[in-house]
Formats: sequence, structure tokens, C-alpha cells
Amino acid sequence: SRLSMHAFGSSLLCRLFEHLPADTVVVALIDEVLSHDVTQLICHKFGHMVALSILRNGLPRHRSKLAEVLSGELQRFARHRFASLVLALALSQCIAKEAHGLAIALMGQAGAVSSLACHSFGLRVVRALLELPSAAEQVRFYLLKSSRRLQKDKFGAHLLDELSAPNKTMVNLVGHIGGA
Repeated sequence: SRLSMHAFGSSLLCRLFEHLPADTVVVALIDEVLSHDVTQLICHKFGHMVALSILRNGLPRHRSKLAEVLSGELQRFARHRFASLVLALALSQCIAKEAHGLAIALMGQAGAVSSLACHSFGLRVVRALLELPSAAEQVRFYLLKSSRRLQKDKFGAHLLDELSAPNKTMVNLVGHIGGA
């Protein structure tokens, strides 16, 4: 657990997860990491990188554990500097049922999508929602419905510009999800 939140330890764990994902010792190590405070892990400067690596390389049960924790405080995580990266990746890496559940929960509150689109870190999550086949149409509807509000906001206006650009496709926008 302490290793996953250390500058060098997190890098070591990420490389192990990437290069030996099916190794029984590595699977046990992922289980150990996920047996501790996962909320702290995904919100930590270095720990979130371990969570991202688990989403990319872990077993379905590992992804499910992360999705379960994320669903506990979705709106908070969607606006968090590091957790928003984990949430955005979870939307694309978890099984369709879990990703759809996260998306529905994110969109369940009135004005949630437009509120996230107006937040620097929430914008990552909105872009990930736009890539999710089961949610993209509904997200576009919410964004267009609140376009007046979004036009007044720096992040919202930029997203509207991206959505209305004729030569841009959502595939080109995926690159905006990553980065810290």
C-alpha cells in the first residue's frame, strides 16, 4: 500500500502490472493494493498512476473493484485532479455494464453533465462519456440543452467548439483525456 503511493514505488508497480499482468505474484500484488484504502489510492499524486495501470492491465475483478469505489463518490471524483483521470479511464476499460452504470450515475443528477463540463477536471470525464456508446447521445443532448451556460464558461465554451467543429471527430478528442 505504501509502495503504491511512493514516487518510485508507483512506477515499479506500474511496470510490473504492464509487463507481467497474468503472473500469479503480480495478481496477488494487485489484490493486496486493492485491499487497502482505494479512495486514497485514486486521489493520490502517485497512487492514481497505479490505479490507471490496474485498469489497463488488471483482471476484470480488479476493474470492478475500482468501479465500485468510484461509484461511491462519483461527483467528487469527477472533479478531482487525479481521480478524474481514473474515472475517465474506467469508463472505457470496465465492462460495458459497469461503465454504463457509472455513466447513468454521473448523469443522474440534474445539470451534472453541464456542471462537469464547466470544471477543468470534470471536462475529462465528460469527454470520456462522449466516447461511451451507451451514453454519448444523452451527454450531447445535455450539453446542447445547456449550451448558453457552457458558452459563458472557459471550459464549457471550448468543449462546445470541439463538438461543433466540422472536421473534428470524437476520436480526435480522446487525446485530451490523459495527462496530469
